[in-house]
Amino acid sequence: MKYLACFRPSRDLIEKLNRESGLVVPSSGFHCTLWKFSLLEKDEEAIIEKLSALTTKSFTAEVIGDAVFDFDSYVLLLRRSESLLDLHTNILLTSETLDNDPRLFTEGVIKYGMRNYSPHITISKGTGRLRLSEEYLGIEMYISQYLLMKKKDNEWRDVAILNL
Repeated sequence: MKYLACFRPSRDLIEKLNRESGLVVPSSGFHCTLWKFSLLEKDEEAIIEKLSALTTKSFTAEVIGDAVFDFDSYVLLLRRSESLLDLHTNILLTSETLDNDPRLFTEGVIKYGMRNYSPHITISKGTGRLRLSEEYLGIEMYISQYLLMKKKDNEWRDVAILNL
C-alpha cells in the first residue's frame, strides 16, 4: 500500500490558493511531500510509532518560487532549510526499515531523496502553466506537525497526525 508523509500549507496560504482560478487540486490536497513509501498495512501501527519517536523540531517553511514538476504538477518551491531536510531525511530513513518494496525505495531515494530532495507544495495537477503573482514569494508557514496518509481504494486518507 502507498503511504505519504507530508505537511499541509498554512490556512492563510490554502485560502489564498482557493481564490485562484484554474487550479486542479491534487487528490491528496495541497501538500508538501516529505517522503512517499510502500508499506504492508499490517505495519501501519509500527511506522506510526517510529515516526512519533522522531525528534525533529518545528520550523518555518518559506515559498521561494514556482515550477512545473514531472510535466503535470504545478508547485510552489520551498526554501531547502536544514530543518526541513532533517525531517525529510529522518522520515526516509525510518520508513526504509519497514518499506516492502526495496527496489522502488532505492529508485525513489536516487531520484527524489536526500540531496535530491526538492521541497515544494503541490498545488495543481495538469499540464497548463498557471500564472501566480509574485505575492506568493516570501510567504512563510510555521510547521509544527505533519500527516501520514495512505492510498486505499484509489483515495488518499489521513492515517495519523504527527507533532514535531
